[in-house]
Amino acid sequence: TQSRSSAASDVYKRQKECRGIRAEMDRLTKFDFRYDNPTPSWDSKRVKGVAANLFRIKDPKYSRALSSVIGGSWRNVVTDNDETGKLLLERGNLQTRTTIIPMTKMNSRTIDQRVVNYAQKLVGKENAIPAIDLIEYEKEVEPAMKFLFGHSFICKDLETAKKVTYDQNVRTRSYTLDGDLMDPEGSLSGGAVQQGPPILDEAARYNQLKRQFDQKSQEIGDVNRKLAGIQQVAEQYKSVKDKLENFQMQLKAAQDRLQSTTFQQNQDEINELKTKV
Repeated sequence: TQSRSSAASDVYKRQKECRGIRAEMDRLTKFDFRYDNPTPSWDSKRVKGVAANLFRIKDPKYSRALSSVIGGSWRNVVTDNDETGKLLLERGNLQTRTTIIPMTKMNSRTIDQRVVNYAQKLVGKENAIPAIDLIEYEKEVEPAMKFLFGHSFICKDLETAKKVTYDQNVRTRSYTLDGDLMDPEGSLSGGAVQQGPPILDEAARYNQLKRQFDQKSQEIGDVNRKLAGIQQVAEQYKSVKDKLENFQMQLKAAQDRLQSTTFQQNQDEINELKTKV
């Protein structure tokens, strides 16, 4: 009984924690992609998810720069191919306007390694880093990551970005740590420090919450299974206890009947005589 009470209390505690995590996740629903399965035998692995959720930034100091690199594409949904995207749009019952990018249709070229080597020799290896080298991701989404991050350098400041971008041997887009863009065609965007947290910081928080929620949900499942085991043992105990009490009643009734028989009366008299002797 004590074990069952303890397990039930544990479930309640974790459920309360889950509700708190879920409430915070609900404020970040823009990172959550929900859909109905387009076919009865649908394989969920065909949908990789919202782009912002498919990688992890190695160092938070690059978060604003990488947020500028990915731009509005952070909200795009990555799928394995265009057929998957078509099924989602037609039968997925999507609740919001969604841009789907199939990996089979992506241009996954990255900056030539010779260009990278030249740029880093020009300004220093730590001052001009390919954006894709600053994130971690699963191998299966590599085409998407190359498509989103494979085309740009991250530079320490505006002057460094100018040197890299406009050099005739580089001619590649660069972003500063503040998120300013330097384009080889001559355009410059940014100039003022952006207000508010970078979008990828919010995505990182959402993914952290999701991991916590999944872990708590698993713990609740484990405790519930333990509770079910305790409940089963309790039911078995009650069943055995009821049988024992029933047998004890039958035994007492048999003993009472035995006491009233002639044999038992004679046996009692013999025992009494033996005692007197």
